[in-house]
Amino acid sequence: MADQAIEAVVFDYGGVLSLPPFDQLLPLEEELGLPTGRLRDDLQHGIALADAELGTRSAAECFLGWLAGVEAEHGITIDPARLYPALAGGTLVNEDTLALVDRLHGRYRLAILTNNIREIAEHWRDLVGIERFELVLDSHLLGIRKPAAEIYELLLRELGLEAPQVVFVDDTEPNVVAAASLGIRAIHFTTNEALAADLAALGVS
Repeated sequence: MADQAIEAVVFDYGGVLSLPPFDQLLPLEEELGLPTGRLRDDLQHGIALADAELGTRSAAECFLGWLAGVEAEHGITIDPARLYPALAGGTLVNEDTLALVDRLHGRYRLAILTNNIREIAEHWRDLVGIERFELVLDSHLLGIRKPAAEIYELLLRELGLEAPQVVFVDDTEPNVVAAASLGIRAIHFTTNEALAADLAALGVS
């Protein structure tokens, strides 16, 4: 029922609990003469690293294969070393979001639902302090990734809750839309201030 009380708040990692991981690619795209978002959007939406996020290939294999496709399409050679500094945001915690998590702790059940890769699993878990969270679902361990309905259904089963009892926060719109289609109260993350307001509008103080 839509009027069921909210019991759990679930967070994406990259771009929500971490700083935006891909926005720093935009200046590089401009420098290389690529269309705005050409590199960022493939990473943001998981096109580049989908197999790594499913745990079926290494991140390096996916990354190099993706770059080869970009180069073939646009006729330019991209040194991978030029991309790595631009991805540093994904290795830095969003302190404001974690402060919000700490304010919710003890009042709501907290979980993480992330599309992620094996190569940084230990780092990001240490970064956010996963002891804050009751449940962590990581795509590369599950062989399922957002926005597949199965991963949200698994989330609900693991929590033992109905969809309207759960709030899900993600910075990637297709993931938000997919969660909302199942009745989960989904929030598209843009800023910490907007997130606090969106949570308050749902009655999460």
